[in-house]
Amino acid sequence: MAKKISSEEKLQFQTEIKELKNQINEIKSKIGKFERELKDDQYGLANYYLIAIANEYLNIVSINCNMSKVNEEFLGKKSDDFLNDARKSYFKALIELEKIVGDFVDTLLHENQDILETIKKMDPKRLLNLVNKLKDTLKEIMDGYGENTKYKWSFVDMEGRYVSIFKNLLNYKRLSINDPRDPYFPENIQLLNMIKNFLRLCSEHLREKYMLGTKEVVDIKAAINFQEALRKISALLGTQEESETAKKTIESWKAMLEKEEKRKDEQRKREARGG
Repeated sequence: MAKKISSEEKLQFQTEIKELKNQINEIKSKIGKFERELKDDQYGLANYYLIAIANEYLNIVSINCNMSKVNEEFLGKKSDDFLNDARKSYFKALIELEKIVGDFVDTLLHENQDILETIKKMDPKRLLNLVNKLKDTLKEIMDGYGENTKYKWSFVDMEGRYVSIFKNLLNYKRLSINDPRDPYFPENIQLLNMIKNFLRLCSEHLREKYMLGTKEVVDIKAAINFQEALRKISALLGTQEESETAKKTIESWKAMLEKEEKRKDEQRKREARGG
């Protein structure tokens, strides 16, 4: 419920919102500059520009979420408009990054080497910063909307998209060397642990979406694909136990899917006979 505020509070509210909107306009100007430079790029920097643009969209996400907090602080309610703008900006960030590495999680681990050659300066520390920003800004949006939101399952899809980007930005050849002399050895260990954890959680969230939400085959198949990516990474860089656990999960979920598809097929046949 909206609350009454004094004229002084109203002025402060308007001032804070105006300042935050000005920050967004400045960022949008910066994005426009990057886009013009990207269009005229002659030095093979296109993917760096895409990363920079995505990063700025994530900055806009945080500002929009902050505006919703200001709205709640002064007016006693969250702002769907600000949160919706945050969600749209997050999608834009994902789209820019997907232009670099695609939007599929079920790719071979080493087929991204040509892409990684175009972003050599995107070292493990910078990648860690980007992935944490993707994770944290999505959480900002989710926290902004709260538990009972119609976008609950949409957030699962958004999570899947950023985890796929993360998985496809990793240099598995570098990770497989596992050399303590590597200047980014601690970051490499952290990245490896993170991607395994993210893939596991994302697959579980997609399975939950299938079981409790959509009952759409595409969701459980996506969950299986994330588990398969986890299995591949665990087989290459993890432990035998991790790989076997993922394999058993895949087999269990495939069996569940086959059972459900058989049930639906039998139901269609009964309906056809009845018709």
